[in-house]
Amino acid sequence: MANSHNQQSVQAKDKYVSRIIANYVIPMSKPEALVDLLCGVARPAARVKALPMPQRPHSELWDDEKEPSLVDWKRIVYVVTLSIATLAVLMATNRSKA
Repeated sequence: MANSHNQQSVQAKDKYVSRIIANYVIPMSKPEALVDLLCGVARPAARVKALPMPQRPHSELWDDEKEPSLVDWKRIVYVVTLSIATLAVLMATNRSKA
């Protein structure tokens, strides 16, 4: 809902930041980047399986078309990043005590 609200705000130019994005940032962006940005939230969307899916060519698979992954890479990256950050804080704390 927040993404939809932000997109709507940019399209309506109802806030100062939205006007800057709509008037300056978007015109300087590549069209492919804008499509990815605007449609990126639709890839993981659920679809109604009772309705037939139209066969249209597309360059990227929808999330429900992808093979299931055996590894949750997002979780692994999160845990590794958190571990490195924790070690960095501990090392900095130990150095300040010495």
